[in-house]
Amino acid sequence: AIFRTLISIDVCSVHCTSMTMASGLTVKLGIHILHGKEEGSRILLMAGEEGDELYSVELMRHLLEQLEVHRLGGTLTAVPVMNPLAFEWGEPRSRHDGYSLRGCFPGNASGTATQRLATKIGELIQQSDAVIVLASGGPYCGECFTQLGTAEGEKAKISEQMANMLGLPIRETPVRTGTAVQYALDLGKPAISVHFGGGMYIEPEAEAAVKQALYAILYANNLSWPECTRTAAYLQTMEVPSNFGGLFHPEIGPELLGKEVPLGTPLGYVQNPTTLEVLEHYTAPYEHTSILGFRSMLSPIHPGTTLYVLGEELPQHQIN
Repeated sequence: AIFRTLISIDVCSVHCTSMTMASGLTVKLGIHILHGKEEGSRILLMAGEEGDELYSVELMRHLLEQLEVHRLGGTLTAVPVMNPLAFEWGEPRSRHDGYSLRGCFPGNASGTATQRLATKIGELIQQSDAVIVLASGGPYCGECFTQLGTAEGEKAKISEQMANMLGLPIRETPVRTGTAVQYALDLGKPAISVHFGGGMYIEPEAEAAVKQALYAILYANNLSWPECTRTAAYLQTMEVPSNFGGLFHPEIGPELLGKEVPLGTPLGYVQNPTTLEVLEHYTAPYEHTSILGFRSMLSPIHPGTTLYVLGEELPQHQIN
């Protein structure tokens, strides 16, 4: 039978039947379960791992609204908002305990609120055959890459196939432990995170291409996809933090997201808003610098704020 189901589950602990907050309200996760016409692989698709990744939640909505359920290659379990605690405030971390969900896996069933969320989501990961996490930049940022975790053997190969299907630049630098993707890989499940969009204008053609690639992944059965050639892969990437607080001025626009710029291209600068002094200026550090993510809007920043994710394109013989 072809059908879709919307359920909610309590975020449970070993000591109580649900996670009740100070307000007396119970925290629940909304979960969409969609069954294709045939038995097949169980794919877990999630968004909103951090509470300010609003674009990832919106992308999930578009995917579910336009999905042709009968074409699914098996069963799709979709979680539009992984972290309702942080989403409530539109912040990366939960105010309840200061934790980011991206770092709490496998969780703690009797721990803090975010750790309990990780435990419940971890159960969904354990029940799945493959995991895809939709991520995005926050309100001031944009991203454009697919992140691979640390894996070997067949699960690594399948994860790479999924990444290749998306056609986005592939970031091969290891993800930190405690993420949903790395937890899935540690359990032997193929997994990727798709970092796309954010609080900036995204060309409709680019969004449509990503959605079509995700549909192709979901419609295939038994985690079997055609081999695809990667156009760019990065074994090393650079995250550029600010050394000073102040007002950040971008000098590149969203049209360069996922694109390459030459060495020395002005990227942006930080200015003291009271003295008007330019404190730091940023330029492209590589002969072929790819813009995988960046802060794209005039915004106040603190010392240590990540402004850019940059990749140096590998020589052709190092690209599959």
